[in-house]
Parts: sequence; structure tokens; C-alpha cells
Amino acid sequence: MKTQKSIARFTAIILIVLFGAQATYAQYSHNKFRDHKEKIKTHKIAFITDILNLTPAEAEKFWPVYNENEDRMEKMHKEFGEKYHEMAENIPELSDDEANEFVNARLQQEQKMFDLKKQFHTELKGVISSKKILLLMEAERDFRVELMKKLADRRGPGPGPGR
Repeated sequence: MKTQKSIARFTAIILIVLFGAQATYAQYSHNKFRDHKEKIKTHKIAFITDILNLTPAEAEKFWPVYNENEDRMEKMHKEFGEKYHEMAENIPELSDDEANEFVNARLQQEQKMFDLKKQFHTELKGVISSKKILLLMEAERDFRVELMKKLADRRGPGPGPGR
């Protein structure tokens, strides 16, 4: 009887340690992701600032508009992802009706994103010149390309022609 209690206690302790370690790792991973995301955001701000060469007066008006737009876009992506995550993960298993629903939802999402971009550019016209808006569009594209290259370099060569 005493042995059973010892085994039960030992098992309980092991389970507590395992669950505690799992929770700690999950928190660590979340914090690491958040820190990494903040570093990318900081680098993006510096990248855009360098390309646009904003005056202090322009920067004072530009960054609140830019950040608000980024927040709206991120919120829209998050809401879509939460709603359609399961479908996106299981495309081969979707019925034709589910696939049709998902296609239509994605097209609607793209239209909403396009409408947000148009609204953002309209808001920017009162803040920076059209030339700087074009420079911003190029800077954002160039930043994405740079980020993708860095991620690819970190992962090493993958499958593809000549590799």
C-alpha cells in the first residue's frame, strides 16, 4: 500500500514537472516570437525612414497614419486566419462546397485589403508627396524581399534548380 502511494506521488510530481516545463517553454516561445516580431518592425521602420528621408514635420504626421494602417491590416489578417485556419490547413480534405466558400472568402479578403490600401494612400496624400508614396511602396516591397532573403539564408539552400 505504501509503495502504491509512493508511485502515485512520484507520478504526480513527474506530471507537474512536465506540465510546468511545457507551460514555461510555451511562454518562452511566445516571448521569443514577440521579440523577433518587434526586431523586424524596428528594422522596417529604420528601412522606410532611410528610403523616404522624411522631414521631422512629415515624420510626425506620417508614422501615426502608417502605424494605424499596419494595425488595421494586421487585425484583418488575424481575423481571417482565425476564421479560416482549419480550412487552410486541410485544403485536400475540403468538399467542393467548402472549397468554394474558402475561395470566395479569400477573394473578399483580398478586396478588403485592396480597399484598405486605397484608403491608406488617400490618407497619405495629405501627409507626404505622391513621389514619397511611391518610394514607400517600393521600400515596403524591397523590405519584404530583403526579409525573405534573410530567412532563406538562415534556412540554407533548399530544393530547386541547380541545388
